[in-house]
Amino acid sequence: FANCKSLNVIYFLRCNQCSKETKLGKTDNFRERLNNHRSACRLGKSTDIFDNHVFKCNKNGRKIEPLFTAHIMMVMSNYQKLLNMERKLLLNGHDTTFKLV
Repeated sequence: FANCKSLNVIYFLRCNQCSKETKLGKTDNFRERLNNHRSACRLGKSTDIFDNHVFKCNKNGRKIEPLFTAHIMMVMSNYQKLLNMERKLLLNGHDTTFKLV
């Protein structure tokens, strides 16, 4: 059973303004990571492409909360499995902000 206190999580975010921009991420602490995303989306000073997109998408003065929708896709038993699964999902195109370099 996954919830905001879950650990070793692969999550999916979608911008609530445009519903087009998405992010697939991983974290060892879902609550902490989600709080970081919220803060960065409100401030617009992030190195994360998704967070900056949400800030700009809401820049027109609307500031409609919640800024994004978050879903837990899966909880993994350990962090290495989490890394492997995230890579597989990214390569399959489940994140609009992910670009191969």
